[in-house]
Amino acid sequence: MKTYILSIIFMIFLANNYLFAQGNNLVVYNECGQKFTLALNGKKISEAGNTYFKVVDLKEDRYLLHLDFANEKLKPIDKEVVFKNKGEQYSYYLSYVKGKFRLSKPILGPLTDSIPGQPSPFPFHNGTNK
Repeated sequence: MKTYILSIIFMIFLANNYLFAQGNNLVVYNECGQKFTLALNGKKISEAGNTYFKVVDLKEDRYLLHLDFANEKLKPIDKEVVFKNKGEQYSYYLSYVKGKFRLSKPILGPLTDSIPGQPSPFPFHNGTNK
């Protein structure tokens, strides 16, 4: 009987974690005004270029991030993004160094609606605009 009760408690715990598991948010932005498009695992998030993208509720641990710039003279950026912790926001800043855009190291923080000093445009939920 004790094993039966412990098994039920364990199953309730697993179901609770599965049903209420939080995904991660990904923010990529720059303040230089250079528009870019964002793709995750080969799937374009938006056809329109922007200087700020936020994708929310990402469930996978790894994504291949691809940035294409509106200015075709700039080389695209490919980077593997690894989410080590669930329920956090990973923000990447694009900086312009020696004629190239570079992606910063991730800035980790709690899940938020926006980042300080940035407008909060409509977020993309798991790669779709809801």
